[in-house]
Amino acid sequence: MFVITMLLKMMTKFAIMKRLIILLFLFFSLFNMMFSEENSVLSEGSWYKISTNQTGVYKLKYSDFIKLGINVSNIQINSIRLYGNGGGMLPKLNSDFRYSDLIENAIEVYDSNNNGIFENEDYILFYGMSPNIWNFNENTNLFEHEVHLFSDDVDYFITIDNQSSGKRINLKESLQNSAIIIDSYNTYAFHEKELENLIQSGSKWFGERFTNNNKQSFSFDIPDLIQSKDVNIKFSGVARSFQSSNFTVDVNSAFLANLSIPVVSSQYAKEYAREVSTTTQYISNSSNLVIDVEYSSLDNSALAWLNYIQINARRKLRLTGNSIKFRDISNIGNFIGQYRIEDGAGLQVWDVTDPTNITKLATSIIMDDLFFNDSLNILHEYIGFNSSSYLEPNLVG
Repeated sequence: MFVITMLLKMMTKFAIMKRLIILLFLFFSLFNMMFSEENSVLSEGSWYKISTNQTGVYKLKYSDFIKLGINVSNIQINSIRLYGNGGGMLPKLNSDFRYSDLIENAIEVYDSNNNGIFENEDYILFYGMSPNIWNFNENTNLFEHEVHLFSDDVDYFITIDNQSSGKRINLKESLQNSAIIIDSYNTYAFHEKELENLIQSGSKWFGERFTNNNKQSFSFDIPDLIQSKDVNIKFSGVARSFQSSNFTVDVNSAFLANLSIPVVSSQYAKEYAREVSTTTQYISNSSNLVIDVEYSSLDNSALAWLNYIQINARRKLRLTGNSIKFRDISNIGNFIGQYRIEDGAGLQVWDVTDPTNITKLATSIIMDDLFFNDSLNILHEYIGFNSSSYLEPNLVG
């Protein structure tokens, strides 16, 4: 009797578990149907791949279409579409936002004779990105770089679709009554090389190697640096030493920071090396920053590696080449700002805050300086450029 009772209990538990598994399967199936595309956009039509490796405005010419193998006979200007999801890695957490399919990007098409047909002398302009990106940290009020661990390029896809007009870069609404003039911006730079994986496993790679009492220098040129504002310098390094060791960091021959590094254990399965980092403010009297890093240890066989050096600074909003990428975290609020780009005559300005939905700013020129108004309700990313700054994408096919 006892055996039969136990068997009945086990059968009941099994039946409950089976129902739970079925319910979970149905739940995830329904979730997948609700939040994923039924078919990828790539499932129909002909597609041609191009790639970019730095952030800027790219020019895709009529001759490039031919090289990609696109049938260029009688292509309607409005039928050209570009798809891509920009730079950066996919998020690690499943709960974080990610695109469920390729997204169409707004592009600008130059039609030389305005006949609506894509021909020789016609071309496309689009905003292409580096795989490495910068993210704004609201807690530190600093920008942080993220190196892509798996790719050196960002892929985009071209297709010709006559069913409807492709997405284009439109003129943004012109705003009046600006409350503030913005003539400086937040700039950033970093040095990071992925040279060594210390344990031949995992996703962490490090750069230049230091032996004991070894010193190396790293230079950053930041034209029009506002010298009255703090330069935030973040240093990150790693060391393997069985005795006390430290990094000493100087900038322009002045002491910046000293980082003591915990010793490592010789026991099996312990940390191979120890990481340290620090962020320090520095007032510079020069636009050139030379950062000296020295490693020293009581262990003569110790080794250390640079992880990265990251810089946040404030820079005058002035054109020094053929393009300028800029943003401003100092003036975010529910009002309108007027941006002034010194020597900016001849530039177009795009709002690239959302790389898939780019808009163009209406600008005016006064004494070679460029002006435009925009809302300051969110952190915007802009790029100003002229025709000499166009980049060329890699034609994959």
